[in-house]
Amino acid sequence: MFDKQRTLQRFCAALFALTLAACASGTTPRQGESTAAATGEAMVAAANPYAVEAALEILREGGSAVDAAIAAEMVLGLVEPQSSGVGGGGFLLHYDAASERISGFDGREWAPAGATPDMFLDARGRPIPFLDAQTSGRAVGTPLLVAMLKLAHDDHGRLPWARLFAPAERLAEQGFVISPRLARFIASQAQNGRLRADFGTRGYFFDREGNPLTAGVTLRNPQYAATMRAIAEQGPRALTEGPIAEGIVAAVRRGPRGGAMTLADLQTAQPRRFDPVCGAFRVYRVCTTAAPMSARARSRRAQAPLTIGPRFCGRAASPTPTAITTSLMISS
Repeated sequence: MFDKQRTLQRFCAALFALTLAACASGTTPRQGESTAAATGEAMVAAANPYAVEAALEILREGGSAVDAAIAAEMVLGLVEPQSSGVGGGGFLLHYDAASERISGFDGREWAPAGATPDMFLDARGRPIPFLDAQTSGRAVGTPLLVAMLKLAHDDHGRLPWARLFAPAERLAEQGFVISPRLARFIASQAQNGRLRADFGTRGYFFDREGNPLTAGVTLRNPQYAATMRAIAEQGPRALTEGPIAEGIVAAVRRGPRGGAMTLADLQTAQPRRFDPVCGAFRVYRVCTTAAPMSARARSRRAQAPLTIGPRFCGRAASPTPTAITTSLMISS
């Protein structure tokens, strides 16, 4: 997010997952207030057109940029599970033009309390091969994406929390068409055998003959739909207690290289608000997230004035009455 001299530009090029902006004039209604009179325009840019449509659906109903970001991310977790999802973490930057304020939300995963310095070493003290370590329970941190999004929604949401999960739930029940990008990922992972090694992923990403699913195939995920309903009803608590939380812990601790995560870890980890890190770039002031976001990600975001932006865009009539930009960076 940028300002030129003293005025922040109404522009944000998100290099990672998602950018949403809604621009018009007037005052900002708070959560629960009527937004029946829709004015102005809105723009959504995301890595997958299903996510764009979900965000536009929310904006057309009077949702804020944060509302739209949440709906889009829940869809991205379904249609691009290799990139992000409710089992991971993320960061969110929010810019309000009325106050010219940028606020940040940190949902980076936490390491379990039982993590040790040598957990990625073998019995001889040598590093475990990267892919073996990466796909093991030892590499899994406590997921905080949903809790972070709830924190942002508490501050900047307008529609009810539960409404934001309807697009992803519906798409999971009805099915979505596998994109070329997801198909390439399935095919590449099929070659190293790791997707086949897990019963759940084998049944989801391969057909009955054991062939990886290809682009254009319709894929349904009733379990994801059920998870969306649980989060809609219970909020982040759905992932820290009860059957979903117990399933997360069981999967992480399962061998051959199980992790140390416990229910207590899920319940202890919390998202936080933070002040963005800002600095000069030519005539702009560039603001990004602080640690623990990776330095590579920060440097890429600093180059945003030189980039073109995400691939899929959509426009819609918007009831959002002030320039509000939300940039969401997420990881699985």
